[in-house]
Amino acid sequence: MSIATKFLKQKAVYWPPQERDEFGQKSLGDPVELDCRWDDEQEEQVDAEGNKFISRAQVMVDRDLSKGGLLLLATIEDVNTEDFPDNPKQAGAVEVRTMKRHPTIDAKDTVRIAIL
Repeated sequence: MSIATKFLKQKAVYWPPQERDEFGQKSLGDPVELDCRWDDEQEEQVDAEGNKFISRAQVMVDRDLSKGGLLLLATIEDVNTEDFPDNPKQAGAVEVRTMKRHPTIDAKDTVRIAIL
């Protein structure tokens, strides 16, 4: 276990963004469970385009996530029930606004933080 993933003791479900459908609507891929450390922290951030926004959470994750995907603090079993809403946002999933990547001190691994 690397130092970058050693502290990821929580589970989150991630829906990657997909191509827009024939009606121009954003669609989401199949949900994937990943290890994370979720910190509900509001902080002013700047996205890749230079726009300022207030983040809702900062989530250390075990892989790169795409802007526009959705992240929910839950397990895959939680979302694979018939009671789970069709739209993950109705269950509290939050959009990934940007990703931050920081090398570890020895530069052998990367810490990934999704800004929601």
